[in-house]
Amino acid sequence: MAISATSSVAGHPVTFSSSTPNVCTVSGNSVSKLANGMCTIVATQAGDATYATTTMTRNIPIGTAVADPLTFLSGYQNIDNTKEQGAVQRYAGSTADNWWCATDWCGGSVTPDGSSFSWYYNMQPADPNGLGGYMGFKLLAPTLRDLVKTANTQVGLRIDAQAALKFNLAMNQEWFSTGNGINVDLYLGHFAMKGTDACNVKLHAFIKPTTAAATDYSLGLKDKFTISETCGLTGLDLWTELQDYPISQIEISAGGPNTTVSSTGNAKPTFPTKITMTGPVIFQ
Repeated sequence: MAISATSSVAGHPVTFSSSTPNVCTVSGNSVSKLANGMCTIVATQAGDATYATTTMTRNIPIGTAVADPLTFLSGYQNIDNTKEQGAVQRYAGSTADNWWCATDWCGGSVTPDGSSFSWYYNMQPADPNGLGGYMGFKLLAPTLRDLVKTANTQVGLRIDAQAALKFNLAMNQEWFSTGNGINVDLYLGHFAMKGTDACNVKLHAFIKPTTAAATDYSLGLKDKFTISETCGLTGLDLWTELQDYPISQIEISAGGPNTTVSSTGNAKPTFPTKITMTGPVIFQ
């Protein structure tokens, strides 16, 4: 297959070599397969008196080869932090509570071993039909407390040959029975001002669970996600964005909270929406 590279420095050609000669070889701009495995290509741009010599490495899985996993989080220290010291930011609200949940309407918990995190929103209006609402949480990359508001965020996971986002998620039965799905958004470190607002390029996927029970999900980065926020930038390519900028934040949110199925009956109706994440969140 053919490979190519681009550079902002004119007049300095990029050359290619293979650091896995038992798996693949390189001749000019062509890569040839020798065996199944991880093919590692090194691109080199020679420097001069002004520019230093620069290299970049890319891995290409051949046959049954699978990229090494990148761990976004391995578990939760508490409801505010992952075990990797990334922040956990939670939110919920509706027209029934002035768009921010009261203390007894929403809450979170983490299991003693830190393997599971739950966030719930229990709406308690007299008549929930037709109400608007939102509910979800944001998981920040290791050591990251928030996205940078004035420049690119450099902290996060950089995708190489990883093909999918993998996690385990459960939802409560009442919410599942409403048919509402779950939004999954990846915020990249790519920053731009959108008018007067700070903005980060965002990728979006939507899942429609077939069961409320804890389920392992694998969302292909190329086929399940689309660029949903360009921040006013043009010509963006999803795979180029993923390789050029880190994934700094993952947001999990309700496609629509439960406003119709009560867990307590009609005397004092409560309409619960609950998401539980168990185990690591990885890219592989």
